[in-house]
Amino acid sequence: MIRCGMEKIITSLFSGLDEFVSGKENDIEKLKALAREVVQTYQQIPFLERYHTIQSLLLNIAGLSGDNFFQYLAEEIRQILNANHIIIAQINPSVSNTAQTIVVNYKGSQQKNFEYSLEYCPCGRVVSEKKDFFQQHIAEVYPEWAKYLPPDSIHYYGTPLFGPANEVIGLLIALFDHIPHQLDWAHLVLELVSGRVALELLHRRSEQVLKENERKMQALLETITDYLIINKVRNGQITESWHSPTCVNVTGYSSAEYTHNPLLWFNMIHEHDKVYVMDKIKNMIESGEARPFEHRIVHKNGTIRWIRNTPILFRNIRNEIEEIQNVIQDITETKQIELKLLEHEQQYRLLFNQMNNGFVLCQPIFKGAHEMIDFAILDINPALEKIVGVSREKIINKKASEFSNAVPKTWMQKFTQVVLTGEPVKFEDYYDPLEKYLELTVYAPQENSFGIIISDITEKTKANQLLEASEQRYKALVEFSPDSIFWIQQKRLVFANRKGYELLGIDQTEDLSKHLLED
Repeated sequence: MIRCGMEKIITSLFSGLDEFVSGKENDIEKLKALAREVVQTYQQIPFLERYHTIQSLLLNIAGLSGDNFFQYLAEEIRQILNANHIIIAQINPSVSNTAQTIVVNYKGSQQKNFEYSLEYCPCGRVVSEKKDFFQQHIAEVYPEWAKYLPPDSIHYYGTPLFGPANEVIGLLIALFDHIPHQLDWAHLVLELVSGRVALELLHRRSEQVLKENERKMQALLETITDYLIINKVRNGQITESWHSPTCVNVTGYSSAEYTHNPLLWFNMIHEHDKVYVMDKIKNMIESGEARPFEHRIVHKNGTIRWIRNTPILFRNIRNEIEEIQNVIQDITETKQIELKLLEHEQQYRLLFNQMNNGFVLCQPIFKGAHEMIDFAILDINPALEKIVGVSREKIINKKASEFSNAVPKTWMQKFTQVVLTGEPVKFEDYYDPLEKYLELTVYAPQENSFGIIISDITEKTKANQLLEASEQRYKALVEFSPDSIFWIQQKRLVFANRKGYELLGIDQTEDLSKHLLED
């Protein structure tokens, strides 16, 4: 179209010259106007050519993406600007003040990508100032960065690439072996494509983040002992299930086996737990509430395993459950310990309830670090109820100070000693409020608690007191008898009363065992 216009103008010009020469029409002004039009048209040719060049470039890259986009664009720009080098680089989001090249085009050949620091580099200035930057003889100004480039890439022109928050996410760089005559043209070309390059960089970064997250998730799924079941739900029914690769660690079956046999999961639920599990799933879908639950499965090797299923519900825009993600955890060892503890607790409770001695479990209440001023009663057994004459419900979870019968100060001192030292103490005392003699064994089973085993020794103590009184009376009768009384054991004198000592003529402080019967 430009060429046709030129031909018309030139034809008109020569026609005018013919008229001027032949004297048909001496309109010099008309001839000058035609000459000016020729000059203006010639001046428009480079601009129009450049316009069509840019238009063609933008159309050609419209359908490209990824590496194909970057490589094609770099070569086209290199040719348009007559540059040695075209480099497209992205700012490294994970390493501060560094950039990583996406494509390096040197005279039409793709070079190896590299990572470089922005600190001693013209790119650093582009990033910090957020604008184009032209630098002649970069090897002299930035020798550290020039080592990445061939010696004929002498002059640098860089354009920043912006992200959605106006942050610099990359650079578009042209390197020349000559100083470009029209920097405005270089600026125009790089500026026009920079937006599209920035979008492609963001897309590339998103893909990289997604791939990295997928890699991390895959590594996590492969290393953790738990595994994931994803159930697709439609119209309130589970229609499809997927088992993560680590299912083999818990069940012994692989993902492929579950895919091949959709009923495998249901079949391996323990026979006594199937109704329970199906009710849990049904109630979860109907109520929309997900809670962890535990049940047994039969492992591929035939052993019984305990698992905990922690479901997570996902809904669609209509608020309908469309997916259930179940985190499956093998809790067999924990469950076995739990069952053992339960068994031991039942045995302990049986012993606790049937023991003849009273027992009370207490929690100390301190004032400061070493002064116990009170204690809370956590539990008692039936035997203690009989000793104190008060029911368990009226005692537990209350403080000792809440009862009218105060704990003796001497007892509190002994309790404090046990809690602070951990050493058990055993003592007997008469407790006036109950009018009973008690034997107390105090010990600390764990930190911040102590237990007291209490025995009612009233009858035993009174019997001992009666026996002791009887012995004292008997001893007085023997001692003050007018007759000499001796106790002989294996021909040795063991005992003699006052008259006996007088008969033997020895002092009462002398040891009788030294005297044989023959003596």
